[in-house]
Amino acid sequence: LSIKQLAKTASCSVATVHRLCHKIGLEGYKSLKVELARASELEARSGIVDINFPFSAGWDARQVSQSMGVLYTTTVTQTNDLMDAGAMDRAARIVSHAARVNLYTESHNVYPAQMFMDRLLSIGHDATCHTSYERQVRSALRSDERQVAIFISYSGVLLHLERLLPLLAQRHTPTILIGTP
Repeated sequence: LSIKQLAKTASCSVATVHRLCHKIGLEGYKSLKVELARASELEARSGIVDINFPFSAGWDARQVSQSMGVLYTTTVTQTNDLMDAGAMDRAARIVSHAARVNLYTESHNVYPAQMFMDRLLSIGHDATCHTSYERQVRSALRSDERQVAIFISYSGVLLHLERLLPLLAQRHTPTILIGTP
């Protein structure tokens, strides 16, 4: 984009784009374009996989498999780098002592949450994972301090979190969030 097109797309002025460039240590917009091109080329050479588009039309099975392998390896490595082992231990203790585990999630996180619920059920824990918001509210309304609420949002977006947290807090229900920083 030209600087005018970028400013229009970002709903700001050309001067604001220039100030941004200077603020991040660049001489101007041309330097920003050069740095973005370098970063894009470096990313392409480093084998980083775009999680939203991990493969393309026309790829053969080997290309898809290699791309998914890089994606999974990167995910595990980043999770280990970000994980707070002490927090994980505390969460495990809370879950192990809970009378029931209520899982709250939506959209693409439902399947992993249901798999987690199935694993809890298979080891003898009472667990629920309601997919409708209405059932999630009813579950929160009947919760108490003997239960635990686990919110799962790998994207960091959970639309009903702000509505459900106060209900659970009123009922003194321990709450765990599994998601991105």
